[in-house]
Amino acid sequence: MVKFNKEKLDVVRKRYNLSLVILFGSQVDGRVHPKSDLDIAVVRNDQSLELNLIRLISDLIHIFNNDRVDLVDLTHADPLLLFATASKSRLLSGEEKDYENLLLRAYLRYSDYIPYLDMERDFVLGKLKDYVATR
Repeated sequence: MVKFNKEKLDVVRKRYNLSLVILFGSQVDGRVHPKSDLDIAVVRNDQSLELNLIRLISDLIHIFNNDRVDLVDLTHADPLLLFATASKSRLLSGEEKDYENLLLRAYLRYSDYIPYLDMERDFVLGKLKDYVATR
């Protein structure tokens, strides 16, 4: 279980105008090992504002007392990244309703994207078969 000061994280979330700070990856699904990093995802309130990732990562390193912070901005994430991150995640800071909306959006966008993933898989498998057949 990741230990941190919730009040400090809430202050950082507001300072960077973030709606959500989310934990995902090995810390959530239980595959933690001594060299595990801390996978953090954020969603910005104002999508047009730039995010100072270096400063935010530095602040997160201090809050979590862990120098292996891996940060992902989900504000404009593609459907696959959004779904993979959201499907095994835990809300650390932000409103529960915003988190639930993110989970729903991730599922819906991924569902819409499945036909394209299937086409990509079929294309790659076809090319692989062609390549193997010529060897």
